[in-house]
Formats: sequence, structure tokens, C-alpha cells
Amino acid sequence: LSEEYLRKKGFKNVTTLGVGLNPYNLEQEIKEIPNKIKNVIDSKGDSKYILYIGAISKRKNLKFVLKILNEIVNKKGYKNYKLIVIGNKAYKEEKYYEESFNYIKENKLENNVVNLQTVEQKYLKYVYNCSDIYVLPTQYDIFGMVYLEAMYFGVPIITTLCGGSSLLIEDGKTGFIRELDNKEEWVDTIIDIVENEKEKINIKNKTKALISEHYTWEKLTKKFEAEYKKILNEQEPGTPVEFMERFSYYERAKNAYCVVATGETAQYANIILKKGVVYTDQTKKSCWNPKNNVYCFRWGGMFYGDNQECISWTVRWTDGSN
Repeated sequence: LSEEYLRKKGFKNVTTLGVGLNPYNLEQEIKEIPNKIKNVIDSKGDSKYILYIGAISKRKNLKFVLKILNEIVNKKGYKNYKLIVIGNKAYKEEKYYEESFNYIKENKLENNVVNLQTVEQKYLKYVYNCSDIYVLPTQYDIFGMVYLEAMYFGVPIITTLCGGSSLLIEDGKTGFIRELDNKEEWVDTIIDIVENEKEKINIKNKTKALISEHYTWEKLTKKFEAEYKKILNEQEPGTPVEFMERFSYYERAKNAYCVVATGETAQYANIILKKGVVYTDQTKKSCWNPKNNVYCFRWGGMFYGDNQECISWTVRWTDGSN
């Protein structure tokens, strides 16, 4: 989708390479599994697990998944279908969160929903391996790393058309892409796949191979290298490209005359904290949140800081001097 958008804007030399997965993070040897994960595995039996991983927000659309589950369980009569939810309340989505879980009670789905909330990445493989299908009716997404994870473990995916799905999923072969305005189509697709063991195995073999062979960082770095070399040779034939170990790069960077960053048009800066905090009155005015005594810092193009779902970190001052 991004490539199509750029071409419409007049860019001609556009190549899509995708985002990579680091299998090591998912394949670590685990000595002890948390009880909540064990319970999901042990209670599987003849249950069919629909998996949802994502923030509980309007954009990720958990309520749509719950409506699908209600159709499958209460309208179609598949009482053995259960929804496994992994994700926390998104920032400023308290109302949506409450509405979603009230819907579960109103439709008597308590026995069909397992809310695991947060699960460390190293434990996700156990959930993927016992899931029958992954559902993400997101309204929009830049890519969606969870697609890579689910496909790596061979879990069939049904989702909407977005950046990641448009690149990774061939509808009907490596997953399923559906419109949000047709709930019945989602219900029928889920039942058809979950009840067809042969088709699930077929999809598993295809998606596992796709991610392992093309979308791990080990594979993608070679593609990036080739693409960079191609572009450089077009402009300056013979320009050398060298890959370096991380710390060797740091040592070389110390001797650089300057560092040029290109491609980012947003006006923001990162703050690096080391051995204490130095701030000015101007910093205090721009960053201080008097509501809950928290400073907010611009980090990676997004604001984090009022103690809600902090992806990086927050720094709390009890007075103005620490």
C-alpha cells in the first residue's frame, strides 16, 4: 500500500522490502511457563481458540471480534469456540475498554473469553501453538508485527487490508483479507478454516516457509544491502558499503566529523538522560504535566509520559529539583 501511495505521488524508483522478525526472541528455551499460559494449554481439549493480540482500542477493533464470537457461539451454536485476548487498555480508551468487557457480560460470553492481558514475548509461542486462528480487524495499521509472529508459527490469519497484510498475505493462500462491513463473511471464514484441519496445515506450511525464508532480519539485511548498493552505484559507481559489528561502529562514529540524518521531516528531538537530569525553566514549561507530576519526553515521534502504557520510560519528579 505504501509503495502504491508513493507511486501515485510521482515517485518512480520505489521498492518494498518489508519488516523483519527476530525468531530468537520467540524461540528461547523456557524453564517455567506462567500459570495463566499453562491454564490455556491445559484447558484446550476440544476447544477452538480464536486469538486476538493487540491494544484494546477502537482502531484495533476488539469489539468487532466479540461480535463475531457472539455470532459463532450464540447464533451458530459452536459453544466450544473461545477467544484468547492478549493486550491492555490503550491510552485514553477507558470507555471503549469498559464497553468491550460489558459486551462480554451482556451476551453471556464469560466462559468463552480468556483475557490474558500482558504476555511476555518469550511466552507467546505457547499461545500461538495452541491457537486455531488469529483475528485482527484493525481499522488501519502501518505494518503489524503480530502478522509476522502468527505466520511464523503457522496460525491462519483473518484481517483487514493494511500495510502489513497487503505485503504478507495472499488472500485464500497465506491468510484471509476481509472488509469490515461484512461480519457474516468473517464468521463464515473463521468457521470454515477452524473446522478444516487439512486447510489449516496447508496454510501453516506456506506461512512458516514464507516468514522463515524472506522476513527474518537475517534475510532482510541482505536485501537492504543489495538495494543500498544498487542505489549508490546508480549515483556513484564503486561506492563501498560495509557492515560492521555494533560496538565497532560506535568506535568509528566517535571519529566522525558530523552525522547527517535524512528522511525524517517531523520536528522533534530525543532526550538522552545520563547520570542525573538537567533541565531548564523552558523545558519544565514545555514538558511538565501538573495533572500527575510527570515530565513527558518526545521519543520516536510519539508522546509517552503520563504513566499510561509507557513504551519506553517516564521520569517522575515529586518536586522540581530531582
